[in-house]
Amino acid sequence: MEGLIKEELIKRRGYIATLEAGYRFFTDNFKTIIKHLWPYALIFGVVLGIYEIVQLNTAISGGEDLSDVAGTLIMLPILFIAIFLLDGRMLMLFNDKPFKWNVIRYIKLFLWLMLIMTVLTLIAGSIIAVSAVGASDDAGAGIIRAGALSILVFIALLIIVFLPYVYPAMKYLVEPQTHFRNLIFKGWKKGFKHWGYIFITVLLLYLCIMVISLIISIPLAVCTVAQNLSVSGVLEGDASGMPSYFSIIFFIVAVLTFFVYAFVNVFSFAVSYYMYGNIEAYEREKEQQLQPIEPATDEAPENTIY
Repeated sequence: MEGLIKEELIKRRGYIATLEAGYRFFTDNFKTIIKHLWPYALIFGVVLGIYEIVQLNTAISGGEDLSDVAGTLIMLPILFIAIFLLDGRMLMLFNDKPFKWNVIRYIKLFLWLMLIMTVLTLIAGSIIAVSAVGASDDAGAGIIRAGALSILVFIALLIIVFLPYVYPAMKYLVEPQTHFRNLIFKGWKKGFKHWGYIFITVLLLYLCIMVISLIISIPLAVCTVAQNLSVSGVLEGDASGMPSYFSIIFFIVAVLTFFVYAFVNVFSFAVSYYMYGNIEAYEREKEQQLQPIEPATDEAPENTIY
């Protein structure tokens, strides 16, 4: 995409330097990012706002209203479509491919990562089943222990298996010539060699994101807590203390919250972008070092007398 200020991508960077490069990309191109993304960020915010309203109504009805359950099932695919459109538009900031190409590329990557997540979930679930069967003497305690163990195993597998995919996933998204088959094993293997760098950088990134998200979500959290307290009172027989227009307020706050969060995601993606650039620089340097050194040729004429 033209008009963007970008630092050199294929360059060796440390943990902090990677975060700083992502931050500078976001701040130096802030106006361009806003102009480029705001319609899709607004759609994303509206869809999530409606989804939150549906969840709010479900909480009020105690999950007994089938229309609320149906609303949730209807909203889920719409929510995924909004995410695909937003992230496909965002990818245009990092490569020169058209919107449709980026959306399709992102969907393929998303489905592959969801497949891995499903496999990890099945592994963790099998641990619960096996542990629960072996704990027949105290079934309740056995299930609790099995559940805790499965959660720990799931988190460990998630960290070990998912983190290396940061490198091949970004390579697949920003390099058009990269084939999907290179993502599955070869790219993951390269990413795994840089697991420590990825882990520390992602940890620092999400500490920053947690702080930013905490600040952004304060208004929505206040509305959610107030509504939950009201619902608890209604379930105990008290009258609801919420005004009739509370749902409108809740919806507006939710839309604004998720609208802003869509732009925070650009910062996160930019850090991953430069993380990929660092690993790619390292891999290219290593390949050059492994190339055989050609012997020097004697350029002196054959009849030269020494």
